[in-house]
Amino acid sequence: MKLLFLHSELAIGGAEEYIIEKINYSRIFGDSVYLIAKKGTLLSKLEKSVDFYNTYFRFDYFNIFRIKDYLKFLIYFFKVLKTSIRFKPDIIITQHSAPLGIANIINYFFAIPVLHVYHLINKLEYPPFIRLKNKNYFVVISKELENNLIEDYSIPTNKIFYVPNGFTQKIEIRNNYNKVHEQGELEIKYLGNLHEGKKDAIISFIEAIKLLSERNYKFKASIIGGGPLRIFFEKYTTNINCGRNGKLIYFEGESLDIYQSLKNADIVVGMGRSALEAMSMGIPTIIVGHLKGKFGGNYGGIINDHNIIDLENNNFTGRNSDMVTNGSLLANDIAKLIHSEVLRERLKEFYLNYILEKRNMDKLNALFYEILKKVYDESKN
Repeated sequence: MKLLFLHSELAIGGAEEYIIEKINYSRIFGDSVYLIAKKGTLLSKLEKSVDFYNTYFRFDYFNIFRIKDYLKFLIYFFKVLKTSIRFKPDIIITQHSAPLGIANIINYFFAIPVLHVYHLINKLEYPPFIRLKNKNYFVVISKELENNLIEDYSIPTNKIFYVPNGFTQKIEIRNNYNKVHEQGELEIKYLGNLHEGKKDAIISFIEAIKLLSERNYKFKASIIGGGPLRIFFEKYTTNINCGRNGKLIYFEGESLDIYQSLKNADIVVGMGRSALEAMSMGIPTIIVGHLKGKFGGNYGGIINDHNIIDLENNNFTGRNSDMVTNGSLLANDIAKLIHSEVLRERLKEFYLNYILEKRNMDKLNALFYEILKKVYDESKN
């Protein structure tokens, strides 16, 4: 097969990691793959045999009130048009609404099937492009997104496929999981990009760390992730006098190797793919969400065998819970984990079994590839 992937930017993020994994897996079978996106940090993870075109700009959502978006659209569209004529792809795979819209225009003229990876629930994200053609195929990473497509956009169920994020156990990377820390301090890490969408979650983490410090807990805290709001969060940490001269939290920056960054962590706070990365290492993980669902909540709490299904259905965002993310809730859950080594060990075993049984990367990559073949076969009939 000839596969054309359209993306916005290969920056560090869960959605981008997902696409890179699927591209690299398809190369195992000798498929020809072409990727159009802005160059980013994750380009280093892309198989060298993949044909890559750098757009030099990020183009994920089209804003009709931004003049520069019209220029981006024209540049991106004519590159895709030129590639479609020369490369003659069998399938176009997209992520984000702007690439989806362009792919649908190409589909209109060349009848090339479009498979869209739907990763973030947001009713403002997809019109008008999603209604341009309901012949699109969709891969969703959570059941909530599947229901969203069916109920809000009337997408036929036979056009939707569920393929969540896949992982492999990374317990071997851990460095003496329950090691005795210097002065008895555990390591608590927040993992996630530092952008506007996660502002409430990160502020809650900072406030929780301050509360724990005021309660005389001993620990080390850090934030792993990069983004436009790093300076804001560093100033916020200092302004609220978070710990010793505002230096209780260390900002590590973004990491290309998350597993190395987490190898000494005892507790991880995050959401989405970040949470699953921690789980694959057996690290007790707490979900602090960002987008609130229909029940107004976005706090998932400690991932355990009682809430795992609800969290899974919402891609571990905490969305649709009955609790709202805040520093006090988070501090209390962190304290529970600090107090109980037995609980940390029990969660470790539960997480590793969950990753092995329900998030096996090889099986899920193979499932995605089978969907590509199904779309290909249907397009030829």
